[in-house]
Amino acid sequence: MRCLIFLLLNCQGVQACSTDEVTLNVVLFSGEGPSRMGFEEAFAKYRDKHHPLPACVQITVNSVDVDTHLQLPEKGWTNIQSELIRQSRTNQVETHIVAGPYYMNVAMMLEQLNVTYLTTAGKGYHWSDMTRVEDTVNWATLVELVPPQEQQNMAVVDLFLVRHWKSAIMIMPDRKDREECSDLAQQMTDDRISLIPFSIPYNSTNTKKFIKIVLRHAELMAERQIIICSPRDHEDKLIFGVVEQAKKFNMLEKEDFAFVIVEPYSLLNALAGLDNNVNLGLFKAKCEILSFQFIHPQREIMNPYYAMAADSAVVIGKAMQGYFDEAGAKASNEDFTSLKLLRHIKQLSGVYGETGHLHFNKRGERSDYKLHLYKYGGAKVFRKIGEWTSTGKESRRSRINFTESEDDEEFELEDMGIFPNIVKVAVVVDAPFVMLKKGVTGRNYGGENEFVGFSIDLLHRLSRELLFTYEIYQAPNNSYGTKGENGIWDGMVGEILAGRAMLALGALSITSSREEVIDFTHGILTTGSNILIPKPQRTLSIFQFLKPFSPTLWYALLTAFFVLCVMFYLLDCQSDTQATRVFTPKECLWFCLGVLLMRGTDFSPKSTPQRILTTGYIFFALITVSTYTANMAAFLTTSNLDPGVNTFEDLLKSDDLAPLVVDHTSTMSYIRESKEELFKGIWQKISSHDGIVTTTEEGANRVAAGGHALIFDYRINTFKEQTLCKTMAVGLPILRLEHGIGLPAGNTSKRLLDMAILRLRESGYINMLIKKWWTEHRKCDKPGDSKSSEEAHFKIDHMAGIFIVGGSGLCLSVVFFTIKKLYLRKMGNSQDEDVGTSEDTDKPTTQPESPGSAHANRIVFGFGGDKLGQGAADL
Repeated sequence: MRCLIFLLLNCQGVQACSTDEVTLNVVLFSGEGPSRMGFEEAFAKYRDKHHPLPACVQITVNSVDVDTHLQLPEKGWTNIQSELIRQSRTNQVETHIVAGPYYMNVAMMLEQLNVTYLTTAGKGYHWSDMTRVEDTVNWATLVELVPPQEQQNMAVVDLFLVRHWKSAIMIMPDRKDREECSDLAQQMTDDRISLIPFSIPYNSTNTKKFIKIVLRHAELMAERQIIICSPRDHEDKLIFGVVEQAKKFNMLEKEDFAFVIVEPYSLLNALAGLDNNVNLGLFKAKCEILSFQFIHPQREIMNPYYAMAADSAVVIGKAMQGYFDEAGAKASNEDFTSLKLLRHIKQLSGVYGETGHLHFNKRGERSDYKLHLYKYGGAKVFRKIGEWTSTGKESRRSRINFTESEDDEEFELEDMGIFPNIVKVAVVVDAPFVMLKKGVTGRNYGGENEFVGFSIDLLHRLSRELLFTYEIYQAPNNSYGTKGENGIWDGMVGEILAGRAMLALGALSITSSREEVIDFTHGILTTGSNILIPKPQRTLSIFQFLKPFSPTLWYALLTAFFVLCVMFYLLDCQSDTQATRVFTPKECLWFCLGVLLMRGTDFSPKSTPQRILTTGYIFFALITVSTYTANMAAFLTTSNLDPGVNTFEDLLKSDDLAPLVVDHTSTMSYIRESKEELFKGIWQKISSHDGIVTTTEEGANRVAAGGHALIFDYRINTFKEQTLCKTMAVGLPILRLEHGIGLPAGNTSKRLLDMAILRLRESGYINMLIKKWWTEHRKCDKPGDSKSSEEAHFKIDHMAGIFIVGGSGLCLSVVFFTIKKLYLRKMGNSQDEDVGTSEDTDKPTTQPESPGSAHANRIVFGFGGDKLGQGAADL
């Protein structure tokens, strides 16, 4: 931010101040130096850690933009001194220290003003008058925080000499302010190292083209050492461009290639962060990628001025502490001067910051420091392989020391992980993918407040495989994410687009509309949408034995039975009218019933027509009884329930079930936007009766209550069927999709997540989770339990009707037997009375025959026997 910013900070120390107020006035060159905010933040951290300053110390920080406030290059260097003094003065307090990139004329002006100049870079803007490499004047008030570039170049030359490399190709930006690269070339030439320099236009459409030409020359000349010199790589992006093209030439996979990177800031942002490592393929690199650094490599891309801001705060804070220790009660604004601050800065010893040991010689140059040689690529992201010392040793072999001590800092892929920070994971609570643990009201994973479910187990396994930490939170409105009319996405998709979440997890379907705005991993589960309906309730009837045949079929069988009885009666007509009829109406009924029940009869037909009819009837009875027996067995051993709705066509026609969909889901979008008449009709039914629910749980509960059918993800519907016993899932799934993990578009972690998911699928881990969260969580109709097998055993409910029919037959037989006995008894008494009366009134005139005569027996027994026989026959 190119503006003048003033801030007053009260630094609370651990000791009280017995003197007057002391003000430290700091001026920062913004733009290419430590930012005001970065310096204040670093100084606050330093103060909180060391508590070095008393409460009476006030620090004023002015941020001066060289271009805007000093009006360069319009005014020129010779006309800005008064403006610099005016901009840096605060409340009539003189400036004590200026921090920022090096400008030769500023160094000259500040020397004249006796103001300390702490340089954080070797040069300033592109219109800088001279770089520190070119300017070798020993300015009295200059303190160089960055190690001299000549010494950093000397370390590279020492590396070549120790490795016995006699030649190299140097790639550098085509710009005027590349004196650092020119100095390196001069030193290598002085040490008889053959160097072929190539200038590459930076930030140009032809940059890649020129890099390819240079690398092709390197291959043709069999040159295996390539130096990438990019002093201002945060602007030029030259390092990334060269390594990227080297990957395409397969140079990274060749062990005999060596890339030596020269970058004064020692941040190497081009090689920092997982995204760059994946894009450049450094994980499988076999070549050497080497760089000397005085700042430890970063897992993340870092602001190039952060380390300078942090160390500037440490240097100034320690120097102020030294002044107060020396001045004691004499400390005051009048006593405190910039030169005293400069003296205490040059006296610092044993102080360490982001750039290592902070020590300066009498000329203000950084001294007694080390450059660390790091190797990038391979199984280890980066590792330290050597050190170069700046002082005390003149022999180049003794200045550089190769070591791979276990105590040296190094990072493997397993140490680095695929995400540099804690990963924010947005979820939608939808069983069994994501569920809140019972009794939990919080939202953070871990401890007593945790989410559980299929997706949570998968996330935990992925975090162990890829070594990252995460925090889970529920997406707003518990929504998966759809695009609104205003073009804004909500739910989990909206959380990723807004940058609040890195991953979206749960039953998130991969759709084309979502794929346009975010990325997805490989599919985890194949899914679709079917229908969840109320489970039909079975109603038991005492006449279940009649269920195997429909009423129409029973009527047809009964009609056929009586027709056959009539036919048997008609076919029994004999030509001899005096012959006794065998198939009387009673015998016809008894014969047909005996054949139907396969009990046989006491007689059989004599005539040919009757025998033909009997043969057909026996076959008819055999098929009927066999069919009834089979259907009865199936009916009594299975529930045999018809849900009524089995397809989406049935649902559209049904008047008993109203369809439901969950809001903000791919299923709702599909039905709403479908061009098929079937789904247009279903959407009309949904819209007409408020069929949009906010959650799956709400929809499932309405289904269980009856009168509704939920159209949703069939895996979730299957889980509801197994846990909510009043529901059942029906229909073939539509909208065949896959569940995946959502992440920001272009995120290079996608490839590693894809590989991990494929490994888990191939190892059977995904199938194990399916078994755990679906099969083992079944509550309804578990295989082998009493509830699922109770239909296989006959109960009184199944056989009650048979007992009723048998009991009815028993009752009717007793009734008929009683009636018959009463009737016969009455008929016997009536005949005895008639015989007695006849003997009294009509006595014969002839001598009566003896009781044993045949005639008497014929008449009496004939009369009585005939009458009784006829009565019995009638009954």
